[in-house]
Amino acid sequence: MIRIVRPRKLPLKKRLAKIGVINTWDLLKKFGVPHKTDIVVSYYPPESRSVRPARSHVSSPSHRTDPKASWYDYGNKSFPGYRDESVPEAVKWATETYGITEWAVDPTDPSGRVPKVVRDMAVAALTAYEKEEQRGAKGPRSGG
Repeated sequence: MIRIVRPRKLPLKKRLAKIGVINTWDLLKKFGVPHKTDIVVSYYPPESRSVRPARSHVSSPSHRTDPKASWYDYGNKSFPGYRDESVPEAVKWATETYGITEWAVDPTDPSGRVPKVVRDMAVAALTAYEKEEQRGAKGPRSGG
């Protein structure tokens, strides 16, 4: 009996590195539309030995999501509370503010949420890159 072993696919996060997406910032800069879909909702647990509570942030690489935010929030809209309460509140605010209706898990940080359209565009670009890469590997080989 012949057994065919197919190579295992790497996790999406590691595969995205092939197209230059290492973190959420890269993802939003490459595939987000400035001031529209380059938004991320991130959760931060409480920091030990600090006064910073658990919180969620709505942030963007192109602009401050809350220009009146405290200095320690770096211009990000902040929602205090643990994940179960702060993430839905942050997603709701971002949906109302930016009109983003569908959200997906951030492929580079599972605790974050990005617009589904951004994630889909990144996956489509990665798929096209991998197909091209595969086509190049199957092409004619020149002997020496």
